Amino acid sequence: MSEQISYNVEQAAAAVGVKPRTIYEAMRDCQLAYLEIGRRKLIFPEALKEWLVTYGQPKR
Repeated sequence: MSEQISYNVEQAAAAVGVKPRTIYEAMRDCQLAYLEIGRRKLIFPEALKEWLVTYGQPKR
């Protein structure tokens, strides 16, 4: 099975376990890189992984 090359907002949210609203906010705040094609917003796995690393400090 091949790795998915991009996610839409709902897929990205499901992949990392957050609400789509969190993804939209990260994109709006320029914290998460994405590609906009027409009205579609595509997020690459590398950008999603990078955002996860910088999203916040782990809770102890």
